[in-house]
Amino acid sequence: MRLFNARGFVVLRARLNQTVPPGAVYLTQGWQSQDFKAGHPQSLTYNGGDATNVFGENTSLSDVLVEVARVEVDANE
Repeated sequence: MRLFNARGFVVLRARLNQTVPPGAVYLTQGWQSQDFKAGHPQSLTYNGGDATNVFGENTSLSDVLVEVARVEVDANE
């Protein structure tokens, strides 16, 4: 699947299940760049840092608006 918005995109493998409601996307955290076919989830987010986080520059996100498109890939990948 390709997740994208005006800021960036990521191409990744998707799995449907009953715990994620229709119209929502859930990405687990901690994936490294090599775990994606192209792009990175961080490119979908705001790159301005988190001025409210006094412990560091990490931003904790609970939602990011994205569009979803199917991407055809080689079955051998």
